[in-house]
Amino acid sequence: MRSDSIFLGICGILFGVMLGWVIGSQQASKRGAPQVQLQQSAAAPAPAGAGDQAAGGANNTPPRLDEGKVQSLQTIIKSDPKNAGAYVQLGNTYFDAQRYPDAIKWYEEGIKLD
Repeated sequence: MRSDSIFLGICGILFGVMLGWVIGSQQASKRGAPQVQLQQSAAAPAPAGAGDQAAGGANNTPPRLDEGKVQSLQTIIKSDPKNAGAYVQLGNTYFDAQRYPDAIKWYEEGIKLD
């Protein structure tokens, strides 16, 4: 009787370990899938010339500035100089183009109004 209980205890522990491993690996694969989708969707709108950089190349050209967006935001700022959100969006546009001094200037203007 005692050897039966030891055998059942060992089998129960092994079953628990195997079940935990299976459930853990399933949850890890579910968490891993959205990250891949996010990486793919983030890489999709890459500007022209960024393909070399995404492929692991040494292309260090900064992303292009969206001039159309800059012009529309500056028009909004001229028509409504107290629109802090437009200043921040303009700062974000310059930040995305890696033009950090310009971005800082527009962020500071937005902070003054907020």
